Amino acid sequence: MLYVGSRNKSAILMTTFAIWVLAPFVGLAFADALSKRWSKTTRAALHIGTLAIALVSVAIYADVAFRPRPKPASAFLIVPAASWLLIAVAFLSMRHMNSRAPK
Repeated sequence: MLYVGSRNKSAILMTTFAIWVLAPFVGLAFADALSKRWSKTTRAALHIGTLAIALVSVAIYADVAFRPRPKPASAFLIVPAASWLLIAVAFLSMRHMNSRAPK
């Protein structure tokens, strides 16, 4: 992100982009901190999802950084939004499955 936005002189815009790009990973770290009392299966799903989001994000960001594009900023907007969407869907489906589990 810093490489792609190096020609942009707005510190506020770059800071906002940095926060937006890092936000899904902060959310996943927070979920990991809360996951100590979750089942092993749920924690494993969280870790696999975290790894998948990290790998796909890095691949997309590297592609944007090393292959010139007319609008490179769009990836830095779309990838975190898609990550949050995946996190929300996974969280809601885990809650739904856990609420239906026999107690």
